[in-house]
Amino acid sequence: MHICDQIVLVTGGARGLGLAITESLISEGARVVVNYHTSKQQADVLANKYPKQVFAYQADVTNKEQVQALFLAAKEHFGSAITSIVNNALVNF
Repeated sequence: MHICDQIVLVTGGARGLGLAITESLISEGARVVVNYHTSKQQADVLANKYPKQVFAYQADVTNKEQVQALFLAAKEHFGSAITSIVNNALVNF
């Protein structure tokens, strides 16, 4: 499957390395689920700039219920399930 045919979840995808990954995927034509925990403003900028390609969703990746809700919301938004995951989020220690 080509990148342009995928729906990719990037955890921590709104800033830093995650943002670079998100932008690279967008440039290749992928649809991207940008997961964030506290970076709402940055995630919203991406979603507004690329409304057909980016779905921003807040979820704590250490919380099973929030992750399940993220997957359901992404499927509802794009009409298809997430096909790939880039697990980039850092957990606060």
